[in-house]
Amino acid sequence: MSISRKLILFFALLLVSTTILFFNYYPRYQFVSDNLIKNPDFSPDHKDWRIDSSGTFIGENGLVSLTVAPGEPPVQISQTINLPPFSMLQLTCEFKEEGVVTGVNSWDTARVLLVSLDQNGKALYDRPHVAVMQSGSSEWRPASGVFMTDRDVANVELVLQLGASQGTMSVKSLALHQVTVKPEFTSIRQWLLIVWLICGFLAVAQLVLMHIKNKRQALAGVVLLLIWTGILLPASFKNWIADHTVSGHSAATNPYNMARPELQKFSFRVSAPEWDIFKSGHLVLFGLLACLLANRNTYDMHYFRTIGLLSILALLTEITQLFIPGRTPNVTDIFIDLTGALLGLMLKVGLAGYRSGSTRGNA
Repeated sequence: MSISRKLILFFALLLVSTTILFFNYYPRYQFVSDNLIKNPDFSPDHKDWRIDSSGTFIGENGLVSLTVAPGEPPVQISQTINLPPFSMLQLTCEFKEEGVVTGVNSWDTARVLLVSLDQNGKALYDRPHVAVMQSGSSEWRPASGVFMTDRDVANVELVLQLGASQGTMSVKSLALHQVTVKPEFTSIRQWLLIVWLICGFLAVAQLVLMHIKNKRQALAGVVLLLIWTGILLPASFKNWIADHTVSGHSAATNPYNMARPELQKFSFRVSAPEWDIFKSGHLVLFGLLACLLANRNTYDMHYFRTIGLLSILALLTEITQLFIPGRTPNVTDIFIDLTGALLGLMLKVGLAGYRSGSTRGNA
């Protein structure tokens, strides 16, 4: 590898690492209110809290535990909080679950919610409302979610809920504050975005200077454009598309839409993906792109270079989403992209072997 390529690779890794560290660990919000939760310590009389408990409820000294035995109805406590519209709210707590088994529905598990209410007190489940949703067992860990309220929201309801499942969930250090984004966070984010735009422009310019020499390269360029178009879609428009496709579920038919809070970080957690039309599209497009970039029909170092190139592309497409409103980049999507690439290469070699065998058979 030449010195120039090494420098480019070093700079790219430095930029990716800096971007992830910034979005994941740099403090981005500042409080503009005191804790909006009344009686967050769960005093013995549980004043200001509504308790709907068929299971076991224990709340005192800032710690609340909810327990449901097999076959018992859900248990929850809640509190309605008045606030002005167009508020940015940060909900924080420490969370622990023990032996929580998800019930029949996906929402029948341990959850901490911040549900928007309209003027008539109707819950707006199509808005972001899930701060924590977990099952299984874990030790204490921090949890946080940031939510925006709009003109249709009159109040919010804070809900600690253990659905129709079984197990125990515990919550402590519960707090809800109005927040604003720190000016220094916005400034650094803008400079990082400028650097990414410059790098993107130089990469496109390099591709143009290489000239498209054949139909294969032209088609690869079209596939690459489709991938980046999907990546740059805002979450609101992406959700609208998903809600109006066969694989999507509209808010009207799915009132328990598990929307995510507006807290963008790169997730390193590998989990089973929530499959939708976009993940299917990525699987297919990366497979097609791998077939177009690999110009040989046998496994060799060229194929490893192709996988390496597509690994970098998959990483860059996820990092870019940190700058897109509402998007949630994660390492699971990178694995989906690479799975598509590997399947595409396997299909290409398999078809080449089949054609070669057919040719020899006809000779």
